[in-house]
Amino acid sequence: MIAYGAEEMKDMRIDAIRPNWEIRNDYYVDITCTLWVKDEEEHLYEYDYTALVICTHEGQILDMTPQFDGMDCELQFTPFEKDRIKQLLLADPDIQNRWPAKR
Repeated sequence: MIAYGAEEMKDMRIDAIRPNWEIRNDYYVDITCTLWVKDEEEHLYEYDYTALVICTHEGQILDMTPQFDGMDCELQFTPFEKDRIKQLLLADPDIQNRWPAKR
């Protein structure tokens, strides 16, 4: 993650997500993802921050931001972390079958 104003960043090793869906309105779907990451010793643990992924009803990802206790924070995901979260969302057939526009 990238801290506000920091010159350095460190990629988290996101191994899995647990998405929680909420249809916001006729245009947007909010997906709050619990993140499971691996540390240097390959231990898997639930991360303190979640990822809020804002999508269209067709499944297009519009934005992705970290949250702490359900609120925006002063951190950003690295490009690698964003790609990994997107990859996990797109790889799960159960997730893909939930898009409202695809029903």
